[in-house]
This record gives sequence, C-alpha cells and structure tokens, in this order.
Amino acid sequence: MFDQNCQIRGQAFTWMCLFVHVLLVFHHRREDKNDFSCSWSHPVQDKRGPARLPWRCRNLTAVSSRRLYWTCYATPLIRYPSAPWPVLKYNAHVSNTSARRKMAQIFHGSPTDLQLPPHPSCFGSGNMSSVCEVPTVAMMTFLNITNSSAYLDVYCNNPPADSCAFGYCPNSDVASPAVRYSTYFTSIVSAILTLYSPEEAISSFYAQLLNIYSLVVAAIISIAGHNLTKMHSVVVLTLAASPLSLYLVFYVCREMLGRQTRLKSVFGSGQYLNRALVLLAVPLWFSVLVFTTLPTVTWEFQQAACDSVIAENHIASLFFMPFIVFFAVYPEIGAIIVASLLLMWVVAIFRLRKVIWAKNKILPIGRLWRKVVNQYPFIQFYSVIAVPSAFWMFNVEVGIRDLSPREQFEATYGQLLAIFVTIPPFISLCMLGPDLAFWFADLAWVRLLTGRHLKPYLSKRKKPGQQESVLPMEKMFKGDEDPEASREGLAGSETPPVVLGAIYT
Repeated sequence: MFDQNCQIRGQAFTWMCLFVHVLLVFHHRREDKNDFSCSWSHPVQDKRGPARLPWRCRNLTAVSSRRLYWTCYATPLIRYPSAPWPVLKYNAHVSNTSARRKMAQIFHGSPTDLQLPPHPSCFGSGNMSSVCEVPTVAMMTFLNITNSSAYLDVYCNNPPADSCAFGYCPNSDVASPAVRYSTYFTSIVSAILTLYSPEEAISSFYAQLLNIYSLVVAAIISIAGHNLTKMHSVVVLTLAASPLSLYLVFYVCREMLGRQTRLKSVFGSGQYLNRALVLLAVPLWFSVLVFTTLPTVTWEFQQAACDSVIAENHIASLFFMPFIVFFAVYPEIGAIIVASLLLMWVVAIFRLRKVIWAKNKILPIGRLWRKVVNQYPFIQFYSVIAVPSAFWMFNVEVGIRDLSPREQFEATYGQLLAIFVTIPPFISLCMLGPDLAFWFADLAWVRLLTGRHLKPYLSKRKKPGQQESVLPMEKMFKGDEDPEASREGLAGSETPPVVLGAIYT
C-alpha cells in the first residue's frame, strides 16, 4: 500500500515537473537567453515509515561549460525501495558575457517580490509540513537566472579552477579604481612631502609603510588560501613597489653605511625598528613574487585556467611588459621622455662643470648628482618623481586594461576606506601648497620664460624663526665642502640654490 501511494505521488510530481519544464522552455524561446532542462534520478531509498517531499536546495556549482547547476531535490525524509523520488535539476545557461550587479540582488533577496528561500522552514531535516511539497513562483524565479550580469556575479563568487570562460573575475579589494588611484595619490604625495617638506617625513614614511604591508600581507594570506589570482597577485606586487618604496629601501641602505640622507629623522641613529620594518618588507615582497612565478602544478592560484588561456603561463612577465611599451609600441613617446631627460642633464652638467670637477676627479657621480639637483630642483623632481611614477602607473593601468577590464568602482567597505586614506596626505599637500607655488615660480626654466633670472621669490619669503637646511647640499658627503668652487661655478649662471625645506641626496 505504501509503495502504491509513493508511486502515485511520484508520478504526480513527475507531471508537475514536466509542466514547469514546458513553461521554462516557452520562456527560453521568448527570451532567447537561457537553456533549462529537467532531469530525473532515483536517490537511495530505505524502509523507515511514511514519506514527505520537502524541497532541499543544494549549493550552486559553476563548471567550465558556462553552466550553473542549481540542484533542488524533492526527496523523502523516509524512503522506500520502489519509490521513484525524482531529482529536479535546472541547468541555466547564459551566453551573454557582460557582467555585474543584479545577481547580488537576486541572490541576497534585495527585490521586494522575492523571498529567498521561498520556504525557509523547509530547509533542514525533520520537517513534515505539506507546504514544502509544492514549488512556488518565488522558487522558480530564484532558479531562473535570466540576467547575464547576475549570472557572472554568482560565477565569480566561487570561480572554477578549470574554466576561463569569462576571463579573470574582478577583485575590488585589490584592483578597483578606488584602490589603485588611492595608492597612486598617497605614494606620489608622500614622495613630494619627503622631498620638499622634511617635517612631514615621519608621517609620510608611516603612511607608505602601512600601504606596503597592507597590500603584501593581505596578498600572502589570500595566496595561502588559494583565494587570489596570479594577475591580482602581480597587481599587488606592482602597487607595493612604488618609486617611494624603492627610495625607502635605498635610504635605509645609505643610513646603514653611515651616509647622510634627508630621512635621518626616520632612519638615523637608534631607529632600528624603522629600518627593520623596511628591510623586512623586501623578502615578503620577493616571496609573493616567487609564488606568483611558480607553475600551477607547484602552487595553484585562483582561476588557474586563466593563466594559461590569457597569459600563456607567463603572467608576471606579461604584466611587466608595459615598462618597455614606450620604446616598443610607442617609440615616439619613449624618444621624447629619453630626450627630455638627456637634454636637462646635459645642459645642467655643462653649466655646472666647474663646480662638479673642482677637485679634478674623473667621474664624481655623487658630487655631480648633488650639485645638479641642488641648483636645478626641477631636474630632481622630474627624474625622481615624475618619470618613475608615470611608468609605474602606466604599467598597472595597461596591465589591468588588458587582463581584467571589468574592474570598476563599487561603494564597498574596502574601496571607501581606500578613498578616505587619501585625506591626510591631501591635507598635508594643501598646507604645502603656498610653498610649492613659490618653488615652481623659482624654477630655472620658469624664470627664464618670465624674464626673472635673478629674482627668486622663495629666498625673500623666509618665515620668522624658520631654520636653514639642517645639512646643506654641499656638505652631504665628507670631503665635498668646496664653497669657493661652488660660488665660482654658480657665478653668472644661477642664483644661490633655493630649496623648499631641507634637501638632501
């Protein structure tokens, strides 16, 4: 008797499933977007008493054939050997490759007409309610993923390792525009403050150090959990290796060798913790780089299939290729950059040749650098900040444009936090604004264009109580003091060196 009742109920449910399938096929033909199918199977059954048919939805599974499998089982709590309990499986196929938001609304139940799941009480064991036996419209809507953007959102929630049907999934916490532009702004402004405002050196140092460790440590944790793609790992490496980060390592090495730097207040005598934090970041950075270059058989990153499909397993080298794109793809732009650097340095060295070679050394590299950047601060700015930062930003932007074009801004916690991180350096830059204006007006080429050859603004604008440079540029290295030669070489060419704050090499 029980077997007969179970067969009747199973057949009734079969007809219901076929009816739903017809509706879905009609919807598919009308929308021409999705492909739904209904399949049946017989789960394991046993003899334990009366049966119920509660709906049970299992996890969403993404596979390489671009299909999402939502599997909802109409299974008896207590099964019988001959009961044909069906398993209803919807295979939703979406061919459109555009992606983003609406799946989050469907998946999290934002729309008011959806209830997810339709019968919360039906999920779990031990439920005997008859309402769980009937599929609802909300459940059909829940299973019917008709929006390509919604589909890709769920696909990227847990992307498969063997599929790269839609390219790299976006990672807003690493490569979104808010994170990238915040990193650019913070690093460049911190470099400017370090160069031209020594009193801001300590705050700029800690801001940059926090930026480096937040990127690298978060990447290490994500790599350990296989939750980061190789492409985003390289983005982290590139963002962390800003020009200012390289300068910090350079300054630490100089301080350890007993040389004077503008960051003496940060890396000077007794500042062992600051030195250690900078030096520790170097092996951490290289450890991420080593893991990124490992083959997939050694360490599997997220979406490993995309590394071979998009970058042919050379993701790191491909991402760093934009460093030479100026010279390979845009030779005119590369030629302009190189020519501008050479022209400025050749003219500056020619005008200061008597000062540079006052001690008759064949190639005084250190003295040459100090004299040139002290006399022409714009050359220092252009060579140390402008050109390296431009290459750095260009490298990141071109790499993301080619490998992950779907990165976009969303008002998430991480991206909003990245935006607010820019506020302190922005305030410091605004406070330095008036001095920067006078600094710009006193540049040699600006005075040449305006006809103010011997009228520097900044030298007349010394604030009451303002101290001179703690260590003049001419005294940066022992044995380089040569004021007579300096005055001789500077006579008739430029006014005495005027800098914004203490300028050290």
